[in-house]
Amino acid sequence: MISSSVKRPYPDQNPDGRSFSDGDTLRTKRQRIVTETGLEDMAKVDSRSPNSSGEDPDWRAMLCMLVEAELDVDNSSLERDIHGVARILRHIADANKPPTPSTPPEPEYKTLHRVSCLSYQSGPQYSLDTDPPFMRERVGTAGHLESANRIENLELYLERNRDASFIVFREYSCCTMTPKKSTIGMPGPRSESLVILSESLLRTLNRAKDCSVDWKVLYPEFQLRVEMKKPHVWTFLGMEDLEKTMKSLQQEEDIKHLKLFLSYFRDDKRTQHHHFRELLSRNYTALNFLDYLFVSEAFQNL
Repeated sequence: MISSSVKRPYPDQNPDGRSFSDGDTLRTKRQRIVTETGLEDMAKVDSRSPNSSGEDPDWRAMLCMLVEAELDVDNSSLERDIHGVARILRHIADANKPPTPSTPPEPEYKTLHRVSCLSYQSGPQYSLDTDPPFMRERVGTAGHLESANRIENLELYLERNRDASFIVFREYSCCTMTPKKSTIGMPGPRSESLVILSESLLRTLNRAKDCSVDWKVLYPEFQLRVEMKKPHVWTFLGMEDLEKTMKSLQQEEDIKHLKLFLSYFRDDKRTQHHHFRELLSRNYTALNFLDYLFVSEAFQNL
C-alpha cells in the first residue's frame, strides 16, 4: 500500500474542498492542484534539484514525490512503495497494449456414434454419443447398446464445436434378434455417413468432383449440413481426384481442410483399404466391402 501524508482532493475540487468554477481550464485546474497541495514547494525546497549550476538531482527525493511518501521515509518502505507503483504501471501498460492478432484455430473433425435400438414397439429409437457404445445383456435379444456421453442436442453440440470441418456418423443397431445367449463385447459400426460443416471443405470437394474423369458419377451432391450416406465409397474410388486437388490448392485454409479430410478417409482407413485390395487380387471380398462393388467393373484396373 502506498503511504502518503497529503490528503488528495476529488478531481473536481480544490484541495480545500471548493469546487472548480466552470471557467477553469484543465491546465488551470492542474496548476492549482500542484500549487495548493504543496508539490510545487516540495520541488523548490530540494537543494539538489536540477539547476543552472548543473548539479545532479536528488533522485531519492524525486522517488519520494513519485510514490507520495515523506522525504524522511525509511529505505525499506520507500522500496516497497516503488515496487507497488511499478506493478501498477505494468498493469496499465498491459491493459493498453494493442490486441495481438489471434491465430485461427486448426480445423478438426468429429466422430459421433449413433445407435438404432429396435426393441421399442413404437419404432426404432436413436441415441447419439461422442464415445463408442458398449454392450449390455438384455434377456431375449442380442444385447442392448448403451453409451456414456450422450449428446442430447446436436445443434448445441455443433455450436460449441464451431471449428469442426466435418462430422462422421458411425451407425450401430441393437436388439435386432433373440439368440439363445447374448454376446458381451464392443460392436463395430455397420455403416458411416458424413456431414460437411466447413465451406472451405465444401469448395475443395466440389473442385475434386469437377476435375474427376472416371468417377464423377459416383460423387454425391455436396451441401453444407446435409447428411450423405456411405462416403467411404466415393472417397475411396475418387482418392486420386482428391489427391490431385490437394496439389493444386493455393489457399492455406482449403489445404488444411482437405488434408484433414484425407487424414480420415485415406490415412485412417489405409489398413482397411489394403485388406480390400488383397481380397480382390484373389477374387474374394467380404461382407463389409460389398458397398464398394456396386459399380460394375469398378476395380478392373486394380
